Amino acid sequence: MKKIILSEWLLYAAWASVTIAAVIGLLLSWSLGQELLTYNKNFSASDLIMPVLPFIIVSFIELTKVPLVKKIYKSIGVVSKLFLSIVLLLVTLITFETLLVGLEREYVNYVDFMIELKKPLQLGVDAATIWAVSTALVVSTFGIFLAFSGMALKKNKG
Repeated sequence: MKKIILSEWLLYAAWASVTIAAVIGLLLSWSLGQELLTYNKNFSASDLIMPVLPFIIVSFIELTKVPLVKKIYKSIGVVSKLFLSIVLLLVTLITFETLLVGLEREYVNYVDFMIELKKPLQLGVDAATIWAVSTALVVSTFGIFLAFSGMALKKNKG
């Protein structure tokens, strides 16, 4: 009984994790849109939508991770498990890369802002890169680990 409750909790946590990651993607797209509007007031709607659209699309793609994990666990054939696993890996790489680009863009904005204020940088380039890569990796994979853990417990409820 405890395993079933824990498995359900892990699946809810997985959904919360991918939802938070999707919201981060939407916030990055909003931030990029604001940045574009700040630097150029003459943007048309299409000029603004095109750079922001990939972040919005990836935010919705992020929400496919938990259903993919469930499908992997419920599929019987080796070929279907392999295919779905490859799809899950590609979705994870897409979200990782998008988050990394967004975080790097925010770091560049931070550097520009600090240079404008003539203040010393708190984070060096190497430390910022390590922070961006590790944050993007954790955010893009955490929901998958939770979902796999929840499905494993659900499968082995005995």
